[in-house]
Amino acid sequence: MTQSVHRITSRRALSLACASLVLAACDDDSVGPGNELPLTLSGNVVVEDFADLGAAGFILDEGTYHFYAAPGEGETAITAVDLEAGVAWGWTRTTPESNDVGFRLDLRTNSFESLRLPGVDRTIVRGANNLGQVVGLANVRVTSDSYGFVYEHSSGSMSEVRRPGYTQGATTDITESGVMVGYSAFGAEGWVHRNGAFEALEHPEAGRLFPIEISEQHEIVGLWGDPAAWWDVSHGFRARLSGSNWIVESYRVSPDVPTTLNGNTETGEFAGLYWAEGLAGKPTVFTLEDWAATPATHPLPGTTLEPWVDGMADNGWVFGHVIIDHTPVQSDECGGHGHLHGTECHCDTGYVQDPNDAGMCIPA
Repeated sequence: MTQSVHRITSRRALSLACASLVLAACDDDSVGPGNELPLTLSGNVVVEDFADLGAAGFILDEGTYHFYAAPGEGETAITAVDLEAGVAWGWTRTTPESNDVGFRLDLRTNSFESLRLPGVDRTIVRGANNLGQVVGLANVRVTSDSYGFVYEHSSGSMSEVRRPGYTQGATTDITESGVMVGYSAFGAEGWVHRNGAFEALEHPEAGRLFPIEISEQHEIVGLWGDPAAWWDVSHGFRARLSGSNWIVESYRVSPDVPTTLNGNTETGEFAGLYWAEGLAGKPTVFTLEDWAATPATHPLPGTTLEPWVDGMADNGWVFGHVIIDHTPVQSDECGGHGHLHGTECHCDTGYVQDPNDAGMCIPA
């Protein structure tokens, strides 16, 4: 498997690492070349292992996709990365009809640890910060009750997140200062929670704003739905604070191409998806060095993988999952050298009907 090495360079990460390793020479001024902490990505599956999988998680690092699958599970998605702990978070399930289970993935050992919240059937992790606070959707199937949650990894405690007067919600991300984003009404209404209160995330020209990720600078990215079909992919958006108001801007890679913005970094990079052939086709992963940059595309290996981006880490990693299409590839009629009349081939010049297979043309 291909490996890549990430080096942690944030001051807080180095400070924590130095304290844990009892390196007396370390201090805040020690951040720099030669003092970074290596974190190697290797993945635990490759494309050739996908025959029995419905979906696999991925982390994209400097043009290379690293794939992950929880042992014994049919579907895996990576929805958050904690660079300081060297872990990823996400959800997994055996089949599309199974209950979702959260997980914590140690990126150094590729070992998975399950997260099952008490009293619920489905635990879907949507986001996390670098303090071990994890957010997502909790669901009780018998009552169809869905709500957001905040899980504290260090203590194992869980708090419900419910916007008063609204139902069917989830929390999608959280900053280290505790600002949260999420949605209600199955995603029709986006919100921000800060200073102890919920705020509607909206724009007069949008049918909905579905927040996916929020940076430590409180810049939000997500999906903008048009009023006539708010549930479809239309534009990506970013929302930034100006005083006490959220300034919302839409984004498309080009005017007529459906686009989403799914991740961003502290330094103003972005990641998302666009559908060059319309929503009936497969999307392409792209990144932006800044808001005005030309999109850089990141094709997946093969043609059977359909990506969804769940976020972007501050070191530039893009993470999410791929849906794996197991539809058999149909061979061309008559081996590509003729056309069928009923069950028999009329072959092109230079080819004749195979005496053992009337539906195939072979060289004359």
